[in-house]
Amino acid sequence: MGTFDGRTWIGTSDGRIVVAGPNAGTVSRIKLGTTPVYAPLMRTVDDGLIALTSYSELALLRGDKVVSHTKLPGYSLVRLAASHTHVFAATTEALVTFDANARTEVMRFPRTAAASGHR
Repeated sequence: MGTFDGRTWIGTSDGRIVVAGPNAGTVSRIKLGTTPVYAPLMRTVDDGLIALTSYSELALLRGDKVVSHTKLPGYSLVRLAASHTHVFAATTEALVTFDANARTEVMRFPRTAAASGHR
């Protein structure tokens, strides 16, 4: 993910976020855990946190600090989607909807109900 300040945020297969700055010598590393971060990162609407999925977690970062980890049902290797009012995490078990800052779960749509055609 590229940001307006010229930084590039990249997830790695060993559970780190590498942040490269506009200068070749400016690089910091953020350790999330041991699970890979394959999906691109995103910013939340209101407070500008960095949000990402790392297998079965949704993580929020402020700068180079981890603000929170939220357990997700199943696993996710895809980018979070966002609107002005919600953040959406698609996992192997459900579509989970969070508030605009990805801090509070609002709704969960189980995959089994969607796959069987039930509403």
